[in-house]
Amino acid sequence: TQDLLKDAPIRLEKIQKLQQSSDLGPLQLEAHSLKSVCQTYGLTESATLLQTIETAIGENQRTDFSDLITRLVLAYGEESAKLKKTLDQLQTTQETAS
Repeated sequence: TQDLLKDAPIRLEKIQKLQQSSDLGPLQLEAHSLKSVCQTYGLTESATLLQTIETAIGENQRTDFSDLITRLVLAYGEESAKLKKTLDQLQTTQETAS
């Protein structure tokens, strides 16, 4: 989980750069990969936005992804903050129980 919290911002930055390329294959692959990780950790809004990006590319829809990616960055920020808070609470509970 700590890997997600550490690596995802780097991957989101990569997604932001990839949207500017004429070859959207790498963007689709990165969106798919990060979507799977987000689903695993319950970041559902982020996963849904990544799925939207992945599907649009798969259906060859040339669209401006900047709005979706902006929403993705905001959603990830909110969801990851909640996840971190939950993990911190669990750690505190475990330490108290020990």
